[in-house]
Amino acid sequence: MKNNLGDILSFIRNEKDQEEFISYLDGRMVGRDREQFEKKLAGDPFLKDAMEGLAGMSSHEISRIRKDLNKSLLHRLSKKRRLKRIGPGLWIYAALILVLLLILAGYLVLSRLR
Repeated sequence: MKNNLGDILSFIRNEKDQEEFISYLDGRMVGRDREQFEKKLAGDPFLKDAMEGLAGMSSHEISRIRKDLNKSLLHRLSKKRRLKRIGPGLWIYAALILVLLLILAGYLVLSRLR
């Protein structure tokens, strides 16, 4: 299983399972395939909850929501990556400069009072 954090349906193991998921929701899955998928649902509470939440939606709606969620997820992940690039070192230097400026300001105030 590849690690695809940018895909909101990545909790479903692979593309084939994702297609089964969408086919079931659209009502295109019938007979034995449907029965096997429902058995799979019964054994996976997370998948069952996802199905309940998406029941009654068309594949077009699901596709649009998936696209929007993926876009939002990728945007948030890229923000976090940018913050990690800055790293803790920059914050340490900024704090050090601030402390030095405060010491300098204190020295200047005290030297004028004398």
